[in-house]
Amino acid sequence: MKQLIYTVLMCAVVSFGASSTQTDWSGGSGIPGPVNQWESFFDVCDGVDYSTAPGSVRGLWGFLQDQITEIPGSQNYAVRVRSGDMDGDGDTDLIASAEMQDKITWWENTDGLGTSWAEHEVTTSFDGAWDAVPSDIDKDGDTDLFGAAKNSDTVIWLENMDGAGTVWNSHTITTAFDGVKALAAVDIDEDGWTDVLGAAKNGDEVAWWKNPGTGTTWQKTTVASQFDAANSVVAYDIDKDGDADVLATATLDKSIVWWENTTGSGTTWVEHVVTDNFCGVRTAEAADLDNDGDIDIAGAGGDCKAAANKVCWWENTDGAGTAWTKHIIGSDVDGAHVVLVDDLDSDGDMDIAATAIFAHKILVWENTGSAAGWAEHQICTYSSPRSMVLADMDGDGIVDVAAGSVSNELISWWRVLGYNTCATLTSSILDTEGDSQWGELSWDQTAPSGTWVNLRVRSSWDQNDLGNWSDTLATSPVDISSLVNDGDRFFQYMIELRNFNCDTFPVVKEVSLSWTPLGLQQNTPEQFISCTGGNPAGSTVTMSFGLAESGCFQICLFDITGRCVYSEEPVVCSAGSYTRQFGDLDTGIYFARMVTPYGTFSKKFSVIR
Repeated sequence: MKQLIYTVLMCAVVSFGASSTQTDWSGGSGIPGPVNQWESFFDVCDGVDYSTAPGSVRGLWGFLQDQITEIPGSQNYAVRVRSGDMDGDGDTDLIASAEMQDKITWWENTDGLGTSWAEHEVTTSFDGAWDAVPSDIDKDGDTDLFGAAKNSDTVIWLENMDGAGTVWNSHTITTAFDGVKALAAVDIDEDGWTDVLGAAKNGDEVAWWKNPGTGTTWQKTTVASQFDAANSVVAYDIDKDGDADVLATATLDKSIVWWENTTGSGTTWVEHVVTDNFCGVRTAEAADLDNDGDIDIAGAGGDCKAAANKVCWWENTDGAGTAWTKHIIGSDVDGAHVVLVDDLDSDGDMDIAATAIFAHKILVWENTGSAAGWAEHQICTYSSPRSMVLADMDGDGIVDVAAGSVSNELISWWRVLGYNTCATLTSSILDTEGDSQWGELSWDQTAPSGTWVNLRVRSSWDQNDLGNWSDTLATSPVDISSLVNDGDRFFQYMIELRNFNCDTFPVVKEVSLSWTPLGLQQNTPEQFISCTGGNPAGSTVTMSFGLAESGCFQICLFDITGRCVYSEEPVVCSAGSYTRQFGDLDTGIYFARMVTPYGTFSKKFSVIR
């Protein structure tokens, strides 16, 4: 027989270790527990993406609460929706044009939160009302409107007579702008007065009218003619020389073109083609999308093999706006129509939103950094969204989305959340099925610069009252024995994903807990296991076992891996003390276990040969 020397490591009653590991959360929430293993479920989460990439937990880039706010009584006011402070109270109101009803109407944001609205009619006899653009046209400190009526070829300005948007006076600018589709308010000639810029679909024309200051006689200057089916127009300083240039789209020409305001006075224009092969093109916007200091272009159109179905951007490759490289952002945008650009997530770069009329949804593409990548997000399902505006509807400093439909939908808006600065996931409650001595908590994380992963833990013997969460745990692994109470049975963890840069999120791929079952010794102190014998003398390891009452009694021995190396059949024994000798054991750590009707008791010891 081998000569063995045993060393007592712990005289408390313990057993060999146990553990539970969670590597998948894709089963979803709603399982509060208790559970014997975490498997792929959890209790609750907030702002967490757990299903896109199974086997990981990451923050969810949530643009919108999935809660639509509808504007009462706004059916058929959807050809074009604009935003502006119409009553001078500091919040965002909405303006809409109703082609079928020949009306321009604005809705007052009465509580400033976008939850209560009052309707105000501006004009009710404007044949084919198509656009209404807010601006202080007469420089009296309140918000007026430029209006476009497609059927009557008319452009007007509507004077806000009382400053509150309840009394209006109409002034005609022109009645001969054939099929006017879009307007923009901008000081083209830099004289301090707001001029009006327009696109006429039937007349194939882009032109602007000079504001004379008196608001009576408006002088027209043509920017482009024979621009087949001019559909949209905006003003932007594309060449960054300090004056306003013009950007427009022509559906039948399949073109996006900008015209350089070469003199700064709007009298001389030089054409620069961005693309002449973008079928079904509807709208375009200008912005620095790749953060290189020059102005790029975003547009909605198609590839000539189907109806408009793409959202693209054109890179200003020479910085001067004379050389452009096309990049596809979204390629399955059925009925792509309005495209708008803004920093929707407040991360310092420009994101893109677009309406998909035939797909009945509004999409946002997150600029993941310098336009090198785009993450697509559907922010709502909404029937036939033709018009859209980006504005802060609830006064929280975050850009929201409002839209109008050419179907029977009300004008509506959606609150934009942007990034969640702290996304959380709470596990199901783990049942260890007995008193536990807690060991280590570990997790596998990827946390780029500017992001943090924290975990919190709690435990209890009462599954209905786990008490307060621990302080945050930032470094894996961590000994949690001082954070939760030994002897507890139920355990729960919470993951916190924190992000202050908004460029990316941290990711957690695994959470693992280890513990040691304690049995029921505290309730039945007469039951015991102890180590006896000399040290280092002796050829065997001798263990004493105490049985408080008569009953069925079984002894087993396990090595550190949990492998059973000795086991005897259960026998009925009287109360008292019993000994066992273990010989021929290799060097290592072992656990002696006594199973009784009153609980399971164990002893940890080591052997050194």
